Amino acid sequence: MKNIQNKYKKISIIIPVCNGKNYIKKLLDSLSDLDYPKNDYEIIVIDNNSTDNTKRIVEKYSVRLLEENRIQSSYAARNKGIENAKNDILAFIDADCIATRQWLKVGINTMISESSDLVGGQVEFYFSKKKTAAELYDSITHLNSEISNKEIKSAFTCNLFVKHNVFEKIGVFPDNVKSGGDVQWTERATKNGFALAYCPKAIVKHQARPLKALLKKNLRIGTGIPHILLN
Repeated sequence: MKNIQNKYKKISIIIPVCNGKNYIKKLLDSLSDLDYPKNDYEIIVIDNNSTDNTKRIVEKYSVRLLEENRIQSSYAARNKGIENAKNDILAFIDADCIATRQWLKVGINTMISESSDLVGGQVEFYFSKKKTAAELYDSITHLNSEISNKEIKSAFTCNLFVKHNVFEKIGVFPDNVKSGGDVQWTERATKNGFALAYCPKAIVKHQARPLKALLKKNLRIGTGIPHILLN
Protein backbone atom coordinates (compact mmCIF):
# COMPACT_ATOMS: atom_id res chain seq x y z
CA MET A 1 0.00 0.00 0.00
CA LYS A 2 2.86 2.37 0.70
CA ASN A 3 4.08 2.14 -2.89
CA ILE A 4 0.63 3.05 -4.17
CA GLN A 5 0.52 6.12 -1.97
CA ASN A 6 3.95 7.30 -3.13
CA LYS A 7 3.46 6.81 -6.86
CA TYR A 8 -0.28 7.30 -7.46
CA LYS A 9 -1.72 9.36 -4.66
CA LYS A 10 -5.17 10.11 -6.03
CA ILE A 11 -7.71 8.32 -8.21
CA SER A 12 -10.94 9.53 -9.85
CA ILE A 13 -13.72 6.94 -10.21
CA ILE A 14 -16.05 7.82 -13.11
CA ILE A 15 -19.61 6.48 -13.37
CA PRO A 16 -22.13 7.33 -16.11
CA VAL A 17 -25.78 6.68 -15.28
CA CYS A 18 -29.20 7.01 -16.88
CA ASN A 19 -32.31 5.93 -14.97
CA GLY A 20 -30.32 3.88 -12.51
CA LYS A 21 -32.63 4.01 -9.50
CA ASN A 22 -32.77 0.22 -9.24
CA TYR A 23 -29.02 -0.34 -8.97
CA ILE A 24 -26.95 2.83 -8.39
CA LYS A 25 -27.25 2.48 -4.60
CA LYS A 26 -25.60 -0.96 -4.66
CA LEU A 27 -22.64 0.43 -6.57
CA LEU A 28 -22.18 3.50 -4.38
CA ASP A 29 -22.41 1.37 -1.23
CA SER A 30 -19.68 -0.91 -2.60
CA LEU A 31 -17.45 2.08 -3.43
CA SER A 32 -17.90 3.39 0.10
CA ASP A 33 -16.42 0.12 1.38
CA LEU A 34 -13.29 -0.10 -0.80
CA ASP A 35 -10.03 -1.27 0.73
CA TYR A 36 -8.34 2.02 -0.18
CA PRO A 37 -7.88 5.28 1.78
CA LYS A 38 -11.04 7.35 1.30
CA ASN A 39 -9.05 10.58 1.00
CA ASP A 40 -7.20 9.16 -1.99
CA TYR A 41 -10.12 8.69 -4.36
CA GLU A 42 -13.01 10.78 -5.57
CA ILE A 43 -16.26 9.45 -7.03
CA ILE A 44 -17.77 11.30 -10.00
CA VAL A 45 -21.29 10.35 -11.11
CA ILE A 46 -22.49 11.83 -14.40
CA ASP A 47 -26.25 11.75 -14.89
CA ASN A 48 -27.21 11.36 -18.55
CA ASN A 49 -30.80 12.67 -18.69
CA SER A 50 -32.36 10.41 -16.04
CA THR A 51 -36.12 10.74 -15.72
CA ASP A 52 -36.41 8.74 -12.49
CA ASN A 53 -35.09 9.63 -9.02
CA THR A 54 -31.49 8.58 -9.73
CA LYS A 55 -30.09 12.02 -8.89
CA ARG A 56 -31.90 12.14 -5.54
CA ILE A 57 -30.35 8.79 -4.60
CA VAL A 58 -26.85 9.89 -5.66
CA GLU A 59 -27.12 13.15 -3.73
CA LYS A 60 -27.23 11.17 -0.47
CA TYR A 61 -23.62 10.06 -1.01
CA SER A 62 -20.29 11.89 -0.78
CA VAL A 63 -19.76 12.08 -4.53
CA ARG A 64 -19.49 14.74 -7.23
CA LEU A 65 -22.70 14.73 -9.26
CA LEU A 66 -22.43 16.16 -12.78
CA GLU A 67 -24.88 16.20 -15.70
CA GLU A 68 -24.49 15.48 -19.40
CA ASN A 69 -27.76 16.60 -20.95
CA ARG A 70 -26.62 17.50 -24.47
CA ILE A 71 -25.70 14.06 -25.85
CA GLN A 72 -27.54 10.86 -24.92
CA SER A 73 -24.55 8.52 -24.68
CA SER A 74 -22.72 6.87 -21.81
CA TYR A 75 -19.46 7.80 -23.56
CA ALA A 76 -20.42 11.47 -23.61
CA ALA A 77 -21.15 11.16 -19.89
CA ARG A 78 -17.77 9.53 -19.29
CA ASN A 79 -16.09 12.32 -21.25
CA LYS A 80 -17.75 14.86 -18.95
CA GLY A 81 -16.23 12.99 -16.02
CA ILE A 82 -12.80 12.93 -17.67
CA GLU A 83 -12.95 16.69 -18.23
CA ASN A 84 -13.76 17.29 -14.56
CA ALA A 85 -11.53 14.67 -12.93
CA LYS A 86 -8.93 16.06 -10.53
CA ASN A 87 -6.55 13.12 -10.51
CA ASP A 88 -3.92 11.45 -12.69
CA ILE A 89 -5.50 7.99 -12.64
CA LEU A 90 -9.08 7.38 -13.77
CA ALA A 91 -11.06 4.27 -12.87
CA PHE A 92 -14.22 3.52 -14.85
CA ILE A 93 -17.09 1.38 -13.63
CA ASP A 94 -20.71 1.09 -14.77
CA ALA A 95 -23.66 2.09 -12.62
CA ASP A 96 -25.15 -1.42 -12.73
CA CYS A 97 -21.98 -3.07 -11.42
CA ILE A 98 -20.75 -3.72 -7.89
CA ALA A 99 -17.10 -3.22 -6.95
CA THR A 100 -15.33 -5.80 -4.81
CA ARG A 101 -13.37 -4.41 -1.85
CA GLN A 102 -9.98 -5.02 -3.47
CA TRP A 103 -10.97 -3.70 -6.91
CA LEU A 104 -9.24 -0.34 -6.76
CA LYS A 105 -6.13 -1.48 -4.90
CA VAL A 106 -5.28 -4.47 -7.09
CA GLY A 107 -6.03 -2.57 -10.29
CA ILE A 108 -3.60 0.19 -9.33
CA ASN A 109 -1.05 -2.37 -8.12
CA THR A 110 -1.11 -3.96 -11.57
CA MET A 111 -0.67 -0.60 -13.26
CA ILE A 112 2.42 0.00 -11.13
CA SER A 113 3.96 -3.50 -11.27
CA GLU A 114 3.50 -3.87 -15.04
CA SER A 115 4.28 -0.23 -15.89
CA SER A 116 1.07 -0.09 -17.92
CA ASP A 117 -0.97 2.87 -19.09
CA LEU A 118 -4.28 1.00 -19.03
CA VAL A 119 -5.55 -1.92 -16.97
CA GLY A 120 -8.65 -3.97 -17.69
CA GLY A 121 -10.23 -5.91 -14.86
CA GLN A 122 -12.44 -8.99 -14.61
CA VAL A 123 -16.25 -8.92 -14.82
CA GLU A 124 -18.10 -11.66 -12.93
CA PHE A 125 -21.81 -12.23 -13.48
CA TYR A 126 -24.25 -13.05 -10.72
CA PHE A 127 -27.77 -14.37 -11.20
CA SER A 128 -31.29 -13.92 -9.89
CA LYS A 129 -32.73 -16.56 -7.57
CA LYS A 130 -34.40 -18.19 -10.56
CA LYS A 131 -31.63 -18.26 -13.16
CA THR A 132 -33.11 -17.81 -16.63
CA ALA A 133 -31.85 -18.89 -20.04
CA ALA A 134 -31.40 -15.23 -20.97
CA GLU A 135 -29.20 -14.66 -17.91
CA LEU A 136 -27.09 -17.70 -18.72
CA TYR A 137 -26.71 -16.58 -22.34
CA ASP A 138 -25.69 -13.10 -21.21
CA SER A 139 -23.01 -14.46 -18.87
CA ILE A 140 -21.54 -16.69 -21.59
CA THR A 141 -21.54 -14.30 -24.54
CA HIS A 142 -20.80 -10.84 -23.11
CA LEU A 143 -17.92 -9.10 -21.34
CA ASN A 144 -15.20 -11.73 -21.64
CA SER A 145 -12.56 -9.40 -20.26
CA GLU A 146 -9.57 -11.73 -20.46
CA ILE A 147 -10.01 -12.56 -24.14
CA SER A 148 -10.68 -8.91 -24.98
CA ASN A 149 -7.54 -7.73 -23.16
CA LYS A 150 -5.08 -10.44 -24.21
CA GLU A 151 -6.20 -11.29 -27.74
CA ILE A 152 -7.98 -8.20 -29.09
CA LYS A 153 -5.94 -5.65 -27.08
CA SER A 154 -9.04 -3.79 -25.94
CA ALA A 155 -10.99 -3.39 -22.71
CA PHE A 156 -14.44 -2.49 -21.39
CA THR A 157 -15.30 0.71 -19.52
CA CYS A 158 -17.31 -1.22 -16.95
CA ASN A 159 -13.91 -2.07 -15.40
CA LEU A 160 -11.03 0.00 -16.70
CA PHE A 161 -8.11 1.98 -15.23
CA VAL A 162 -6.44 4.65 -17.39
CA LYS A 163 -3.72 7.24 -16.88
CA HIS A 164 -5.18 10.67 -17.60
CA ASN A 165 -2.39 11.55 -20.02
CA VAL A 166 -3.60 8.85 -22.44
CA PHE A 167 -6.75 10.89 -23.04
CA GLU A 168 -4.65 14.04 -23.41
CA LYS A 169 -2.62 12.42 -26.18
CA ILE A 170 -5.23 10.51 -28.21
CA GLY A 171 -8.51 12.19 -27.23
CA VAL A 172 -11.57 11.06 -25.32
CA PHE A 173 -14.19 8.38 -26.09
CA PRO A 174 -16.30 8.67 -29.25
CA ASP A 175 -19.59 10.15 -28.05
CA ASN A 176 -21.73 9.40 -31.11
CA VAL A 177 -22.19 5.67 -30.43
CA LYS A 178 -24.37 3.72 -28.00
CA SER A 179 -22.05 0.73 -27.67
CA GLY A 180 -18.52 -0.31 -28.60
CA GLY A 181 -16.87 3.06 -28.06
CA ASP A 182 -14.70 1.61 -25.30
CA VAL A 183 -13.39 -1.17 -27.56
CA GLN A 184 -12.64 1.32 -30.32
CA TRP A 185 -10.89 3.73 -27.95
CA THR A 186 -8.73 1.14 -26.15
CA GLU A 187 -7.68 -0.40 -29.47
CA ARG A 188 -6.63 3.07 -30.61
CA ALA A 189 -4.67 3.55 -27.40
CA THR A 190 -2.73 0.30 -27.80
CA LYS A 191 -2.07 0.97 -31.49
CA ASN A 192 -0.54 4.29 -30.41
CA GLY A 193 1.92 2.50 -28.14
CA PHE A 194 0.15 2.65 -24.79
CA ALA A 195 0.50 -0.50 -22.72
CA LEU A 196 -2.62 -2.44 -21.70
CA ALA A 197 -2.46 -4.95 -18.83
CA TYR A 198 -5.04 -7.40 -17.51
CA CYS A 199 -5.79 -7.85 -13.81
CA PRO A 200 -8.03 -10.85 -13.03
CA LYS A 201 -8.18 -9.89 -9.35
CA ALA A 202 -9.64 -6.44 -10.07
CA ILE A 203 -13.18 -7.79 -10.03
CA VAL A 204 -16.51 -6.05 -10.51
CA LYS A 205 -19.77 -7.96 -10.38
CA HIS A 206 -22.56 -7.50 -12.91
CA GLN A 207 -26.03 -8.99 -12.67
CA ALA A 208 -26.81 -11.17 -15.68
CA ARG A 209 -29.53 -9.53 -17.75
CA PRO A 210 -33.09 -10.84 -18.06
CA LEU A 211 -34.56 -11.19 -21.55
CA LYS A 212 -35.85 -7.61 -22.00
CA ALA A 213 -32.57 -6.01 -20.87
CA LEU A 214 -30.60 -8.52 -22.95
CA LEU A 215 -32.49 -7.57 -26.11
CA LYS A 216 -31.79 -3.88 -25.46
CA LYS A 217 -28.11 -4.69 -24.94
CA ASN A 218 -27.90 -6.61 -28.21
CA LEU A 219 -29.58 -3.71 -30.03
CA ARG A 220 -26.95 -1.30 -28.68
CA ILE A 221 -24.18 -3.68 -29.73
CA GLY A 222 -25.70 -3.99 -33.19
CA THR A 223 -25.69 -0.24 -33.70
CA GLY A 224 -22.14 0.08 -32.38
CA ILE A 225 -20.44 -2.59 -34.50
CA PRO A 226 -20.54 -0.66 -37.82
CA HIS A 227 -18.89 2.32 -36.15
CA ILE A 228 -16.10 0.11 -34.79
CA LEU A 229 -15.50 -1.50 -38.19
CA LEU A 230 -15.33 1.86 -39.97
CA ASN A 231 -12.78 3.37 -37.55
